[in-house]
Amino acid sequence: MRALTLDRTDVPLNENLDYYETRRALADPDTPVDCWGQATDTRDLNELMDQVRPLVTRHGVSAIIEPYAGLGSGALTARHLGLDYFGWEVHKKRALIALAKGFARATDVSPGLAHHDDLIAVGSSRRRHTLENAVLLIIHLLAERFGSTELAVEKMCAELNGLPPPGAGGLVNCRFQGQSVVGCSSPVLFHICPPFPRGANASPSEARPPTSMEFLKLIDDLSLWLLREVGNEDVVLAEYFNHTAALDVGIIMAEALLCVCDHATIVVTSRSLPTQPCGFSGFVLARRGAPIEPPKEWLQ
Repeated sequence: MRALTLDRTDVPLNENLDYYETRRALADPDTPVDCWGQATDTRDLNELMDQVRPLVTRHGVSAIIEPYAGLGSGALTARHLGLDYFGWEVHKKRALIALAKGFARATDVSPGLAHHDDLIAVGSSRRRHTLENAVLLIIHLLAERFGSTELAVEKMCAELNGLPPPGAGGLVNCRFQGQSVVGCSSPVLFHICPPFPRGANASPSEARPPTSMEFLKLIDDLSLWLLREVGNEDVVLAEYFNHTAALDVGIIMAEALLCVCDHATIVVTSRSLPTQPCGFSGFVLARRGAPIEPPKEWLQ
């Protein structure tokens, strides 16, 4: 029998887990969130690690799998936690940024890059290794922010030198549909953070589904893929954000995961949208077999 639980307890959630309340804008170019040239509304990396770490410890997770790699917060989290990482991202620039976060080393940043004429290297006719393209793109973004390519190279080298070595895996610039997870042993953590509908006023440049119907089709495709890929020992952690009152994304994602797993628990982290049962944001935890409880660290 499949079970859906909505966690609406009055226990205060760990404030570091509330994305809506803790998202930060850059006060000035010298204080970026993670030195990767991120957008001004990027998430804090420590926030995602706070979510994932207790699940990794409790369930012995060996790898993070992401069908929507985005800008690489999941790839960087896997690296910090000593996990393998496998991801897919359809947007090429996002895929390159995520690839650099997950797998680049300081040795991939050569001094000659500071004077390269084709820093962005996306769509270039010159043939280069994909990881080099990723490094070039990051340097281009940082150079725009700091006003100096030399400073961008310096900051990226410093950032990479401070990171643990990458694990096994990879990131592919394509859609996850039709792809399979290979080369990692269970249990793994499927981290799901798809593009969410923004409503009728969303800008096409946001690369998000403009309509609720498109989002529902996306979730159908996702659940079919997860049905094939998720094993009995694996854990699914899905995030949701209700940007529009047209539908409750948390409920939709939980119901989709119940087509894959036996149990799903919704954990509401921000109730700033009181018209929705699931508030503005939260997580859906799911697994086949025994129910999975939210980690106690989430409530501290």
